[in-house]
Amino acid sequence: MRFHFIKKNRTTRSFFLTRFLLLFAGLLAASGSFCLAAPEQEDPEESDFPPGLLAVYRTAQTKIERLDPQVSFDWGSDSPDVRLAAGPFEANWTGLFLVKGDGKHRFHAYLQGEVELLLNGKTVLEGSSEKPKWISGEDVELEFGEQEIEVRYKKTGNGAVIKLFWSSDRFAIEPITTHLLFRETGRPDLALLERGRLEFKARRCDRCHISANAVTSLSAPSLEKVSTGLSSDWIVQKLTKQAGKHDRMPEFQLDNQQARDIAAYLQSASTNKVKLPKLNSQKPKEDRQQGELLVRSLGCLACHVVNDLGTSDLFGGGELSQIGSKRSAEWLLQWMRKPETLNAQHRMPIFSLSGKEQRQIAVYLSELKPEKAGKSSGQDQPTSKQIANGKELITKLNCAACHQIPGVKANGENIPLKGDSTSRGCFRASNKKRDSYQPLFRQANEKSLEAWINNLPKNWTELARQSHTFQDGADLLLEKNCLACHSRDRQPGNVAIAGKVAQVDSRLKGQSQGLIPPHLTAVGDRLQDAALIEAISGQQKKRRLPWLYVRMPRFQHTETEIAQLKKHLIGQDRLPDGIPDVRLQLVDSGVSQTEEFLIGRELTGGRAFNCIACHKIGSYEPRNTALGTRGSDLLGMAGRLRTAYFLRWVRDPLRIVPGMEMPSYHTAKPGFLGGDLSKQLSTLWRVLNNPKFKAPSNPTVVEQYLVVQPGQSPQIVRDVFELQGTKKRTFVSRPMAVGFDNGHSLLFDLDACAIRGWAFGDFAYQKTEGKSWFWYLAGSPVVAGFSQPSDFVLQNASEPKKSPLVPVMQGARRARLLDY
Repeated sequence: MRFHFIKKNRTTRSFFLTRFLLLFAGLLAASGSFCLAAPEQEDPEESDFPPGLLAVYRTAQTKIERLDPQVSFDWGSDSPDVRLAAGPFEANWTGLFLVKGDGKHRFHAYLQGEVELLLNGKTVLEGSSEKPKWISGEDVELEFGEQEIEVRYKKTGNGAVIKLFWSSDRFAIEPITTHLLFRETGRPDLALLERGRLEFKARRCDRCHISANAVTSLSAPSLEKVSTGLSSDWIVQKLTKQAGKHDRMPEFQLDNQQARDIAAYLQSASTNKVKLPKLNSQKPKEDRQQGELLVRSLGCLACHVVNDLGTSDLFGGGELSQIGSKRSAEWLLQWMRKPETLNAQHRMPIFSLSGKEQRQIAVYLSELKPEKAGKSSGQDQPTSKQIANGKELITKLNCAACHQIPGVKANGENIPLKGDSTSRGCFRASNKKRDSYQPLFRQANEKSLEAWINNLPKNWTELARQSHTFQDGADLLLEKNCLACHSRDRQPGNVAIAGKVAQVDSRLKGQSQGLIPPHLTAVGDRLQDAALIEAISGQQKKRRLPWLYVRMPRFQHTETEIAQLKKHLIGQDRLPDGIPDVRLQLVDSGVSQTEEFLIGRELTGGRAFNCIACHKIGSYEPRNTALGTRGSDLLGMAGRLRTAYFLRWVRDPLRIVPGMEMPSYHTAKPGFLGGDLSKQLSTLWRVLNNPKFKAPSNPTVVEQYLVVQPGQSPQIVRDVFELQGTKKRTFVSRPMAVGFDNGHSLLFDLDACAIRGWAFGDFAYQKTEGKSWFWYLAGSPVVAGFSQPSDFVLQNASEPKKSPLVPVMQGARRARLLDY
């Protein structure tokens, strides 16, 4: 057998080859001679088409390489990389650009500096500007498939901005996102460097190896109040045991007595012991069960690990599987209420929880202990010598470089990174030259840290003092663990965790969509500035999506952190004002305000865009909408959403968030405003931001209406029916409706083996309500009030006097008969 592949382009070959391999594997699996195992997560740099572009940055003295997911940067006067000095630089990006459809396209840039964009060696956009502004190229004809892309950029003034966009007659101006950019070959070495850069921050290496005014890593927990709820025995165990899988705390070569001396000092120096609240649990078993459910559903597992559930990567919150051996229920209750009273340097965001919910979580977590808990040593009160020894050890170990400790300050030394005893000793367990007071990060990635340290320029400590606001904002999204919960671009968020939790916990079966928070893709373009700051801080006055189990906590960002997050999200995502595309601008509808208001009501209803199928509009609530498709309140959305984003989103949400559960509206709805889509969308925007707007009262639309004419054969419908005339909405999920030519219609419930409806007149009609489709008998009822029990029985013909055989329920269906 031979196979021939048509050589059209890389995408075509890859598509057909993948389909063939899947078919071949399926045939082997079906034959029983081949077993398909669950695939492991693929290293992006080992895939056929690694994501992103290869970037090369040059200054007069230095050249660096890195991987950039897309070309969308607003550096301002900052350096584009921590390894480069601020000032003039050039950048070059190369890779593959995926075009998903043939036709004419146009490229655009928002630019400060000089740029040239080439596809397959041909210039399709070039220009320069001393101040940030839009530039556009001419229309170019493109074919489906990957095109070789090269972007050449040069900073020519005080600021540097380069953001690439494109458009066609099928879609308005949009960013050239990471979903369209690939490379033909992977660069594992550069991916390793980036991992090393993040490891360097996560392990807080800069706390010892750089001057204090250039530290960018987040501080470790404060040790000022360890005497509140933390025993000396636990501190000793922490300091002497080997680091666990999710620990970021380094190991030290301490014996038991040294650890006890350190614990003695911390306990004695602990200030202002906090008075913990009383926890009264009248139903501990019920509280524990509900606390477990809350921990699994609120979003805690995006930062923490509890047994085999959750994640705790470089910037995670650690493991809670045995937190009960460390913290009491009362301490945990205070932690959820006011963590700042226990730890001035805490990273814990505050969830909006009722007192009952706080109690339930505290009860659950406090019972997470090892099966055989160790006994307290019962050691005598520490002596002044022990306390003094402990302070001396803390000073030598430089614990205050990361922790806030009463009476102890960081030594302030800028320890050089080069040399076996420094750059490798902290993370290489096999290094015998490690200083006795040097930390060991056993869980660190040796190769990535070593690669990053060796790649740093000699003057890196001076460079680190420079401002890198745009990059610092990107790092904060990781350090604050935003992307462990929310999906953004290629980052999946907590989707995998939500799926696993829904499988493990029967109470959440089928509810995984309720465990996934809103995506952050293009959020800097989506939200107004004030709404963006409110969102990233979790300061919303009310829950926008109250049907979700997961909740957005409140973060205590500093003003600097807010500025960094805002700079990055707007700088990467936003289409700046003055967009050169009329499709993303509001137009006049050409009718009076009153008429526009009435037309707007029709546009939101089932005859047109059917917004009411999924979205709340003021007091109107959609019905029968699945968790994954429910939308936010559209009334007054101008207070949050930017106009251009709304117009772009409604036209084609899948171009912004692939896989989004929302239809695209490429064409106008006939019968409204002359069939002009721009006028229709502009009208929608205006009326939905009018506080007097009311959604259509009837959210349903009749899709089909069936009538059986005299002499016609009977008609049968086997789709979901809703029973009419019942107090509660009742549906027949396995029906068979039969319409006869004499006007009579019968509805059978095949699960119950029962008649559920009998009507006379027209046969049936189908209505849509939201994203649900239901059928109804159209005629007037002949007999009403049919019950659920079966109307069918079997009689043994050879024993007519014996009781009939009645179908019995098996699960949700009457699937078998009683035995003789």
